[in-house]
Amino acid sequence: MRTVTASDDPTHGDALARLARTLGADPQDLGSVAGLDARALARLEGLVADALEQDEAQVTEAVEETVRFVPRPLRGRAKKMLFPEGR
Repeated sequence: MRTVTASDDPTHGDALARLARTLGADPQDLGSVAGLDARALARLEGLVADALEQDEAQVTEAVEETVRFVPRPLRGRAKKMLFPEGR
């Protein structure tokens, strides 16, 4: 009987690729988690995606809180000056 490993699972590569995309990394850079099965990789990808979304929401809220002291007509310009990345 042949033992099936995580890397033999056809969905493993897809799950690892999705996690890499979410992290903005190359799948080859994820060696530390490559041994996880596809289900665990999918769960990890979901957790990472949720964390990134929460972080983005917190940053957006902080930006809004920062510029609320700027007079309303100047807020757009202030945001562009303080946060040129478009946040």
